[in-house]
Amino acid sequence: MKYQPHLSAEKVKAPEPLVSVIIPNYNHAPYLPQRIESVVKQSYANFEVIILDDKSTDDSVDVINRYADNAHISHIVVNEKNSGSPFVQWEKGIALANGKYVWIAESDDVADELFLERTVAETEKNENVVICQTGSHQITQDGKPYGDKDWDHWRSDAIGKTTVYNGEEFCKKYLRFTNVLYNASGILFRRDAALPFPEHIKQFRACGDWLFWFYVASKGNVAILHEKHNYFRRHKSSTSLKTPIEENLRVLQYFTENGAIHKPGMVHCIWCGIQQRHIKHLKKSDPERYEALMQKFYDASGYHSMFPYHFSQMAKLLSNIVPVGFTFPSNHKL
Repeated sequence: MKYQPHLSAEKVKAPEPLVSVIIPNYNHAPYLPQRIESVVKQSYANFEVIILDDKSTDDSVDVINRYADNAHISHIVVNEKNSGSPFVQWEKGIALANGKYVWIAESDDVADELFLERTVAETEKNENVVICQTGSHQITQDGKPYGDKDWDHWRSDAIGKTTVYNGEEFCKKYLRFTNVLYNASGILFRRDAALPFPEHIKQFRACGDWLFWFYVASKGNVAILHEKHNYFRRHKSSTSLKTPIEENLRVLQYFTENGAIHKPGMVHCIWCGIQQRHIKHLKKSDPERYEALMQKFYDASGYHSMFPYHFSQMAKLLSNIVPVGFTFPSNHKL
């Protein structure tokens, strides 16, 4: 019998973990072919695709059915009635998922072929990571560069590297002020960290992802991969372009009630100032709505003046002048 040496543990390649890719869709037929193609052509091999249509009124279902025979497609589910919230679809997709990791690939976005390869690799090699975010290129509905604003506020010396944060510290330092995990399509997360699914986010149409990331991040570590592998499409029907102020105020109320921000205190005051900034511009253009929103703000925050707004502006100015321990959130770089 021919002798065969035993392979060392280092030489035995561990099997690639399964990734469940969820594509939730509603009326994005023009973007679906590019979206689905960018998923099924990933360089990473071990993934399943779950496509969910929320009773689209365009040609979405016809487009989706063209891919029914693709080996990666494990589920195609078409709702008989619109769910009323994209986060109901998120819950459905996660319930169907079998993977260790989940990627919610929004139906109007695109990824390069390395997205899964890079995010899985970085998540696997860093202990207890429950979220891995890559950077995003902003594109128009035609796929052209969108403006000159870079939403990835990265330090120049971080580009090409991965930074791992303690999840609770990440929530405290960044996520409770603004949704820095701004596009689901740029994020890979651990499925078990999303269970049980947080029921309260299904009440939202736009800001539920903010609370979802807060929930998941608090269960482990957050990795920021300083490479751009996602293309975030901005168009008139984009949820990110029409986030209602009312939902921001409900997030404020939720964070306050659940202890993410404590009142009174500097953090609460600055948070409230950020929310007042969203409302302030309506004072002249829509005074009736301004008064109604300010009443909701008072109910959520406990402040009955514009003091938080002025305080937050002062804090923002000081954070650019004085190197203090607390930096105004919009100036934080990851």
